[in-house]
Amino acid sequence: MPASPKLNYRRIFALCLMALITVSCAVQPTQPRDIERVTLQKIKEIEATGDFQRVAREYNKLAALASPPQRQNYQLDAAAALLKGNFIRQAKRILDGLAERELTVDQYLRRRILIARIAIADHQPDQALVALAIRLPSDTPDDMQAEFHRLRADAYTSQGKLLDAVRELIARAPHLTDPQAAVKNQQAIWRGVTQLPDDLLTAALPAASDVLKGWLELAAIAKHNQGQPGQLAQAVTAWQARHPDHPANKQIIDALLARQPGQVVEPAQIALLLPLSGTYAGPAQALRDGFLLAHYNHGNSDNAPQIRIYDVGENPEDIVTYYNQAVQDGAQFVVGPLSKQAVLKLMADTNLPVPTLTLNFAYQDDPLPANLYQISLSPEDEARQVAERAWLEGHNQSISLVPEGDWGNRVFTAFKEHWEALGGTVLKAQTFNPQASDFTTALRSALNLDESQKRRDALVKLLGQDLDFQPRRRQDVDMVFMAAFPRQARLIRPQLEFNYAADLPVYATSHIFTGTVDRSVDQDLDGIVFCDIPWVLADTGQHAALRRKISHLWPDPAEQYTRFYALGVDAYNIIPHLSELKRFPYQEYQGETGYLTLGQDNRIHRRLLWARMVNGAPKLIDAIIPMQP
Repeated sequence: MPASPKLNYRRIFALCLMALITVSCAVQPTQPRDIERVTLQKIKEIEATGDFQRVAREYNKLAALASPPQRQNYQLDAAAALLKGNFIRQAKRILDGLAERELTVDQYLRRRILIARIAIADHQPDQALVALAIRLPSDTPDDMQAEFHRLRADAYTSQGKLLDAVRELIARAPHLTDPQAAVKNQQAIWRGVTQLPDDLLTAALPAASDVLKGWLELAAIAKHNQGQPGQLAQAVTAWQARHPDHPANKQIIDALLARQPGQVVEPAQIALLLPLSGTYAGPAQALRDGFLLAHYNHGNSDNAPQIRIYDVGENPEDIVTYYNQAVQDGAQFVVGPLSKQAVLKLMADTNLPVPTLTLNFAYQDDPLPANLYQISLSPEDEARQVAERAWLEGHNQSISLVPEGDWGNRVFTAFKEHWEALGGTVLKAQTFNPQASDFTTALRSALNLDESQKRRDALVKLLGQDLDFQPRRRQDVDMVFMAAFPRQARLIRPQLEFNYAADLPVYATSHIFTGTVDRSVDQDLDGIVFCDIPWVLADTGQHAALRRKISHLWPDPAEQYTRFYALGVDAYNIIPHLSELKRFPYQEYQGETGYLTLGQDNRIHRRLLWARMVNGAPKLIDAIIPMQP
C-alpha cells in the first residue's frame, strides 16, 4: 500500500532538517575564527581614527569569546589601547582583573610594563620602579626590553635621579631597531649627561661602566670648554683616542668639533635695535641690560665684539631706516627689533644683508630670508609644552580658561592644536574678562554647573517642592589649562575650588608667576603646575649667579622684567652658536630662557623647566622631561 502524501512530506522535512543541522555543526567551529578575523580588521580601521575606547571595546569582545591564554592577550591589548588614548582608570581596571599566576611569561612582562606606564602618569615613580623590579629573560623581544628601560629612565627622571636615568637609556640603546628611535635615545642620553651637576659628573666616573664613563667625560669636556673652541677640539680628539669604540654617534662628535677655531664665527660689531622709549621701554631696557651683562661677562675682552645700541622708538615704520643705518655703520650682526609689528615690517621691506636675530616671532606666508633668525618669549611655545606635559601625565579631557582678546586666542589655539594632535579633547574653551575679579560666571559655564542648576530647577517645578541640592560639576574633564597673569590666577584658583573643582589638576604657562617669590600672595596658586625658564626656576649654577648680578644692579626692574633680562642674555650668548645649531638641529644650547634648539624655520624654540606651586613658592618638579613613547 503506497505511503500517504502527508507521510512523505514529513520524511522530506525531517531529512532536510537533519541536513541543515549537519551543515550547521560542520560550519560552527569556523565561526569564532571568522569573527576574530573580521573584528581584528575592524580594530585596524578604528585605530586609524584614534578612537581608542572603541578599540578597547572590540578587544574585550574578542576576549569574551577566547580561551586562555589568548583571552589574556586580548585583555592586555585592550588595556594598551586605552593607555594610548590616556584612559588611565579604565586601563587600570582591566590590568587589576588579570591574575599574574594565570599569565604566560610574555603576558606577565606586558602587564608589568603597562602598570609602570600608569604609575608614571600618576606621578608615582616609586611604584613604577617596583613594577619593573624584575629580571628580563634573555629571549625577551627587543621592543619589550626597549620599553622596559625607557620606563625605568622616565621613573628615575621623575625622581630627579638623572644619572640612573642615563644608565637606563644606555641599557636601552642595543634594543632599538628603528634608526630614528636610536637617534632620539642618544639625544636623551646626551641631554641627561650634560645636565648633571659638575660634582656628580666627577663622583660618578670611578664606578662607571666604559660606555657611561665615555658619556660622562664627553659631557664634562663640552661643559668646561664652552666658549673655548681651541681647547674643546683638543679635548674631543683626546677623548676619541681613549674611547675609539664608544657608541656616541657621529653627529654629537661633529657638533662639538664644529666649535673649532674658524668654524665659530663671531661678528666684530653687533647692532642692538630696541624701542628704548615709548610703550615698550621697560622690557626693552631690561633686555638691553641683560645683553650688555652677557657681553661684559664674556671674559675675553680682546676678541669681544663692539656693541652699538639704537633706540628705534615704537613706530614700526621706522625700523627699516634704523636697520639700514646700523648696517651702514658697520654692523656684521643685528639683534632686534622687539615688537611683532616691527619684525613684520623688517621682513617685508629688507633683504637682510647681514645675519639678523629678531626678538619676537612673526609669521608670514612667504619663506623667511636665509639670514633671519628669531627668538622670543613665545607664549604659544609654552602652551604647546603644557599640552605635552599634561598628555604625558595621563590626561586627555581638558577645559581651557584664557583671557578675552588676541593674546588669549593665540595661546588657546596653540594649546588646542597640539593637544588634539596628541589625541586629547578640549571639552570647553572658556574665556574670561581679564579686568574682572569675580570669575564665577565663566567658571560655572566651563564646569557645566549652570546645567546642574537648570536640572534642579526643572525638578522643583515638576515636583512642586523645594529640594536639598548641591551642584555637581561635569565629570568628564580631567584637567584644566589656564593662561592667566598673576592677579587673575590668584583669584581663579580659589574660585575653582569654591565651584567644586578642587580635585582638578591645573596646568598653566609661566604667566601665572611674577618670577619673584612672594609667599604671602602666591599661596592661592598652590597646586598649579606650570612651565618657566631656568633663569626663574633654577636656584643654583650660572642662572642664579647672573640673576644675582641683575638684582644687585637694578633691583626694581629686575622683579618686573626678570624674563626680559634673561632674553637679553641669551640673545647675546646664542650668536656664535647659531651656525652650529643650524647644522645639527638636535643640538641644544643651555640658555637662561630654556634649553634652546633651532627649528628648520630658523626660529629658536625653548624647552622649559617645570614646577608646582607649594606654600606660595615654585618647587621644581624635574630637571628634564621624560621621553615620549
